[in-house]
Amino acid sequence: MTSVDRFHGRVLDVDVIVLGDELAIDAPIGSLELVVRDAGPFDETGGWLRLGTADGEILRYTSYDDDTDTIALQDATTQAWVTGDRVELWDLDAGAAAAEWVASVLLDDSADGDPDTATIAHDLIDALADGIRAVIGESAVLEREVDGSELELVDILGRVLVRDITTATASTPAAPTGLTLDTGTYVLGGRNQARILASWDPVTTNLDGDEISDLDHYVVQTKPGAPAAPGNWGGDYQVPAGTENVVMSPFTVDETHSVRVKAVNLLEFSSPWSEPASILASDDGTPPSVPSTPTTSSRLGTVRVFWDGRNSAGGLMEADFDYVEVHASTSASFVPTPGSTTTVIGRLYGPGYEIMSVGPTGYNTTWYFRLVAVDTSGNASAASARADNTVKPLVDVSNFPDDAMDVLYARTGHFITLTADNFSANLVTADFIDFGSLNGELITGLQIQTTATANRGVKIKNTGIEAYTSTGVLSFFVNASTGNVEILGTLKSGSTIEGALIIGSTFEGYDGSGNLTARLDHNGLAVYSGGATTAYITPGGIVQGTNLNAWNNVTAGGMLYAPTLSITGSATVQGVTTSEKLHLTDPNTGSGGVDVLWQTGSQQVVANTSSRRFKFDEEPLPIDLAAAYALEPKRSHRHDSDDPDTWFVSFIAEDAEDLGLEPWVVRDQDGEVFSFSYTNWTVAQQAMIRDLHARVTDATARITDLEEQAA
Repeated sequence: MTSVDRFHGRVLDVDVIVLGDELAIDAPIGSLELVVRDAGPFDETGGWLRLGTADGEILRYTSYDDDTDTIALQDATTQAWVTGDRVELWDLDAGAAAAEWVASVLLDDSADGDPDTATIAHDLIDALADGIRAVIGESAVLEREVDGSELELVDILGRVLVRDITTATASTPAAPTGLTLDTGTYVLGGRNQARILASWDPVTTNLDGDEISDLDHYVVQTKPGAPAAPGNWGGDYQVPAGTENVVMSPFTVDETHSVRVKAVNLLEFSSPWSEPASILASDDGTPPSVPSTPTTSSRLGTVRVFWDGRNSAGGLMEADFDYVEVHASTSASFVPTPGSTTTVIGRLYGPGYEIMSVGPTGYNTTWYFRLVAVDTSGNASAASARADNTVKPLVDVSNFPDDAMDVLYARTGHFITLTADNFSANLVTADFIDFGSLNGELITGLQIQTTATANRGVKIKNTGIEAYTSTGVLSFFVNASTGNVEILGTLKSGSTIEGALIIGSTFEGYDGSGNLTARLDHNGLAVYSGGATTAYITPGGIVQGTNLNAWNNVTAGGMLYAPTLSITGSATVQGVTTSEKLHLTDPNTGSGGVDVLWQTGSQQVVANTSSRRFKFDEEPLPIDLAAAYALEPKRSHRHDSDDPDTWFVSFIAEDAEDLGLEPWVVRDQDGEVFSFSYTNWTVAQQAMIRDLHARVTDATARITDLEEQAA
């Protein structure tokens, strides 16, 4: 068990120190390691840091080696940094550099009168103003582990204790047990989000089994997916002791999330993490309240259906309410079907009107109206109570004298032609006007629509703009209240779509004939031809393809280095001759690997293998040793060299051709001599060595025989 010594002293100064260090070695663009000057405050398990100051780049580091002062970065640097530049710990949640509060304290029993430096417990930061004290300041309680050297200021005397450590013990709490999860939904930004309720049993003992008396709080963490799935734990919800539950949000609905909890005592000793639990954050399955009964009015061939925006009990609709469907029928017993294309005449996204024009064929007919509420999850309520209305005709001609027909043909629903000479006015008011075209500088109305049919055409209302497909499905909606735009079909642009950030699960590209050419999603970037994948880039940077064009990548020496290149299937490389090769190295280390050659006959990249299991028709190599011995090494200048005075040592391919050494002559695709195969020449050299060895052995044997005969 760890024990601590307690001290008392007076505060002289309080300062805020940004946690970090300085670079000891330059870090160019693309660096994956940083070397700092001294043992800094970096976590061995990783975290976040900022290079430079306000305009620096923020990077995640995966580990810190205290012995070499080396920081391993998750992603390479995008800027160049030099020795002496700051490397600061970064608080991602606060969006600021991480800092530590320290105090200069004169201990009461200081023998030399020199102050000591002490870190300040987090709970006391708000109680200690930074700066130098004009006189000796607050009386402080400090602690230090017996075997340690770091002094910590844990309390200020003469005030209510922020953290009472008088009952604290240097023991480790037991891990929480009984972790259970529940889930629910709520609306945020017009969309459903999930919340998770976590609860667990109170921690009452330490790991050693003794009763715990100094439990301070719990820490709860979450992560996406199952407990064993890839991903980092985070959240760090802090819950005071005695409250063994917490509600956490927001979470993505219909996705699995995991939770774990640990206990922490007054001395910041943490228990082991509890056994994690996971839960599927379910989407909302509760329908909204039944809307209130609509009211109606009829005038001149139209019905105006009004809703007050409340539920049937007179209260407000739920927070995830989206809209009400307005249903109409000539049957008094009709039961609305949510989303019906035959009875829905429109939607209301709040208090307002829906106008239905029936025309002459619907006059003197009783219509019945009911509302159905729908929430943001698509749950539909039961139908509201019914409202009815008998539509009045545009003009009631029952009491007109016969000669009135000279003015109005009411029975057919048409007016005589009106001209400017017939009337002069600044205002014309009517509920139903049938016209061919309308021109004006300003047209104001409650609803403008291209067709009187429900769920068809385009409708402009006080709630927004709606457009419907030919089957009555809402395909386009602009919400006048929020500005949100909902589109069912495809969004096309002939120029540019601009935005600060475009987020989507899948992005696809098509050619002029509608064929898929590219697809970008969370799995990577795929390129298609004829419906088949021809190239693929994974999130890890691995490139795969069936037709990798290396024409512009082959170096002057004929070598193409591809440390992260993966060629799968019947891969081909265009523009590579028989003398050229690719060197595929280990994508993780950039070293090792194997050479692969371009095979002209099959137009493929092939591995330069030597195992018998890859070969057949094995026989000794026929070789003209006299011609091989006659091949003369040459030196020459090259036309493609940057320095025309540089000598290059090589064989001349035409010399090999003249000597009949055709197996070592490399030709291009036109059959012209291109280069000399040095790789295959090692085989010829082995034959020459064997020949020389046989000659030397034979000569040695003869000399021995002659010496024996002479003796």
